[in-house]
Amino acid sequence: TQKGPAHTQTDIWLTPQYVIDAIGLSDLDPCGWLPEGKPFVETARRYFTEEDDGLVQDWEGSVFCNPPYSDLATWAEKCMEHAAKGNDVILLCFARTETKIWQKIGKSCDGVNFVAKRMKFLDAEGKERTNGNAPSTLVAWGDNAVERIRQVPGFVLVNPNV
Repeated sequence: TQKGPAHTQTDIWLTPQYVIDAIGLSDLDPCGWLPEGKPFVETARRYFTEEDDGLVQDWEGSVFCNPPYSDLATWAEKCMEHAAKGNDVILLCFARTETKIWQKIGKSCDGVNFVAKRMKFLDAEGKERTNGNAPSTLVAWGDNAVERIRQVPGFVLVNPNV
């Protein structure tokens, strides 16, 4: 997750290790949080940091995106654009299914895992936080991404509309 000038400390919800242990590494994490040059949890083979601004970069290969939740819509749109080019994408976000962007995500994705328990994310120092303030989802575009999110305990739905 990136923290930009308009973002607050509450935008730092770093991915727990058990999620990556289950889904494996992606080619790119466009929202890399790399204190001292390396992540607390290795999510990908390549990262864009806040300074790189992953939103303006060209994405290549499979993507794992745990975006700043204060700007989920912009990051989700970029994920959907990348997936539309035939790339596998996994987006980690809260299950705010009542929002317009989540409705768009849900209609476009190939599958979604409503994670079985509240995730205990890491904070900016790599320390485990209390449970997230909402249920989490792993959203997948691409058949391989759907198979990867199935590895995390939860309720997986495959989108019949796609």
